[in-house]
Amino acid sequence: MGISDTVIQIVKQWASMGRDPLGTESLKVLWAASNPPGPFQPDAAQDLADQINKKFGTSLKAADFDPGSIKTVNNLIKAVTQG
Repeated sequence: MGISDTVIQIVKQWASMGRDPLGTESLKVLWAASNPPGPFQPDAAQDLADQINKKFGTSLKAADFDPGSIKTVNNLIKAVTQG
């Protein structure tokens, strides 16, 4: 499984989705759609960052996510690959 596929699977599990998220989908919207009324920032974003960091050895933090530069699944994939 490649990096993109692994990130997609982590996001899918994190957002409790029944399908794979599309690359252009907003992480904030995915979270809100499946986990209301939980706030996206900072708890949900930090949880996602922790999962990605554990898997890939990156050092993402909640502030990197919306309103930071990581807003979509594709942004997250790019952050991991440029890591």
